[in-house]
Amino acid sequence: MPVFLFVLAVFLYKSNLLNIKMIVVYLISILVMVLPLIYFAFSIFIKHISKPVKFLWMDVPPLPQSRTSSLIDFSGNVVNTMLHNFISGCQMYWSGTDSLSRNSTAPFGMVFPWVLVVFVIIGLLSSKKLLPNKLMVLKNICVIALITFVPVALITVPNFTH
Repeated sequence: MPVFLFVLAVFLYKSNLLNIKMIVVYLISILVMVLPLIYFAFSIFIKHISKPVKFLWMDVPPLPQSRTSSLIDFSGNVVNTMLHNFISGCQMYWSGTDSLSRNSTAPFGMVFPWVLVVFVIIGLLSSKKLLPNKLMVLKNICVIALITFVPVALITVPNFTH
């Protein structure tokens, strides 16, 4: 998410859609909203809290079970693990199920993958001539989101919850 927000801010500035003042306000407001989440992640994954702690006016509860299994193990052959994650994520998407009954039912899954792939290809290949200016901005934001998602896809164990 931080990579996406940074690239999005650069895109909006370069496209003259936002000035520096608005981008600073945007980044500060994002930071204020995300700071509790950062503290929560730090408390859970780094400090391994076992009792609730206070952060400003909020309580940060401990998790009954660790969720670090959602991330890949960085020991061993990391490149092979990342490649395996990416390939199994693509297979999961294409099949429409992650084999978890709480998330999806094959072949429909969370989304209709075979339909969405067609729209993604049409959207990525469409030119400025076919799209109005405002829709082109939306297309560029979607492309930025797709590109900046790749690092997340490499380090997160794939399932539809992630």
